[in-house]
Amino acid sequence: MAAPTAPVTAEDLNAYVDDALDDARRTEVEAHLAGHPDAAEQVAAYRHMNEGMRALYCTGTMGEVPGSLRPA
Repeated sequence: MAAPTAPVTAEDLNAYVDDALDDARRTEVEAHLAGHPDAAEQVAAYRHMNEGMRALYCTGTMGEVPGSLRPA
């Protein structure tokens, strides 16, 4: 029997969007997303928000993207 995994949190979903999870946790989060459409919608919303921030900062009107907003 496989060991139980930790519950998927909002932090996991953000890390998933930012490609900051290790392979094992990424697999767990993807399995969670497959069975939880609300979490998948949240991931889509995070991605949309990231795209908006990139568009805002990449136009040159707001300056350089802060390091804390750049992918790892």
